[in-house]
Amino acid sequence: MLFSALNKDIPISQLVIDDNLASYHNIISFVSPTKLPVKDGVLKTPLHNYDVHIINQDCTNGSVKVDCITKAVEKSFCSNTTGYNGFTTIDKLFVKLGFAYYSDYKSNNTYLSIPQCPVTTLFDMMTKYASFANGGGAHFYMSQDGTVHGFDYKLIKERSKPLSLYGSIISEKESTNWTLYTPSEYELLEWDENNNFKRETLTLEKGFGKSTVRITDTTGVWKDVEKQALTNTFYNKWYNGHTVVISTARGAVPIVGMLINLNGNGDTFIVKAVSIAYDELQEVPTTTVTLISNPKFND
Repeated sequence: MLFSALNKDIPISQLVIDDNLASYHNIISFVSPTKLPVKDGVLKTPLHNYDVHIINQDCTNGSVKVDCITKAVEKSFCSNTTGYNGFTTIDKLFVKLGFAYYSDYKSNNTYLSIPQCPVTTLFDMMTKYASFANGGGAHFYMSQDGTVHGFDYKLIKERSKPLSLYGSIISEKESTNWTLYTPSEYELLEWDENNNFKRETLTLEKGFGKSTVRITDTTGVWKDVEKQALTNTFYNKWYNGHTVVISTARGAVPIVGMLINLNGNGDTFIVKAVSIAYDELQEVPTTTVTLISNPKFND
C-alpha cells in the first residue's frame, strides 16, 4: 500500500477504514514512516485508489498515524449550503441544496428553516428536525463518494428485515442515565398563532421520565417541528441505550444502517459503526462492528 503525492510513493501500513454514525462521514487512517508535508494525495491499495485530504497526523514513537477523508467529503464539508425555508421533504431538500441523497425510508412534507451554513450545521439541524414517516431518531451520514444517506433508527428497528451476523463479543454496555434529562413522556402546553391554548400529551415510550414543554407557535407551523425535535432527540438516545462491539467472522463486512440478527439468537441490532483493518501479513482484513439497540428489561 502506498501514499502518493508530489510524484513520490511512500509505503504505508495498518490501513483502517472507519464508517461510524457517531460521526458525519467516513475516516480513512494509516501509518506512515514519516510525516507527510502535504494536505492532499492518492492512497493506493490493492482494492481501490482514494483521492484523499489529510485532516490529522499524530507522530508517536517514530511512526505517524495519518487520518484522511476523501476529496468528495472534504469538498462538501469545507463549503456552505445555500439554505432553505419552507415546506419540503428530506429528499427534495437535499436535491435543492445540491447533494446526492439516498434513503430506504419515505420522508414527510414538513416545514424546515435551514440557514446558509456549513454541512456540519445542516446535519445537526436535520438530525433534530427531519421527519421520516412514522419514524423517530433521524440521522444523516455522508459516504466516501459524497452521497448523503438518511437513516431513521426507529424505522430501521421496526421495519427492516434483519440479516444474520456472527461474531465474537468484545464488549457490551447498557445505559439509561440519559433518561434523567431526556424523558420519554411530555405534557405539551401549546399557544397557537391566535393565542389559543391547548394541552397535549406526547408519549414516546412509557416509564422513562416525564417533562412539561411550553410551545408558543406564532407561525402556525412550528408546533409539529418542535414535536419532531423531541421525538428525534429521544430515539437517537434510546436506540443507543444498548451497545455491543463484536469482531466478525472472517470476510463478514456489514454496512452502517443495517439491521442484523446477532449470532442467531433473535436479538436485533442496528449497525452503527464498521472498522475494517488491513494488515499486509493477513489475507483477510479484521472487521470490528459496533451494534446498537434499545435497552431491554425483564417485566
